[in-house]
Amino acid sequence: MTTATSPATASANAPLRLEKDFPRTATVTLFAPSGRYYKTESWRRPFGAVHPSEMNASPDFHQINGGAILVETDAGTEFPEDENWGFPHIIMVSALALAVRAGRVQR
Repeated sequence: MTTATSPATASANAPLRLEKDFPRTATVTLFAPSGRYYKTESWRRPFGAVHPSEMNASPDFHQINGGAILVETDAGTEFPEDENWGFPHIIMVSALALAVRAGRVQR
């Protein structure tokens, strides 16, 4: 069995890690609707996500009573060779948009 290698890794002999086996993560900060800090979490990045605004499609996505979400710029610790997002991003999703996404409301 042969193992492919990734040119992006520091070592030329490091095995290629597949995203489905080792999902990339991003650090997000959750805020309460009042704007006060609530907690920080590590969410799985959606497959193929390029911009921090795409984190609203993360399987770990949730809000604290409709509060804002700040997607941090740092790459996850499981893939330290990854490039950072480059800029933080705030996600604000309305309750109506969440209901549509969950299939409870028709557009």
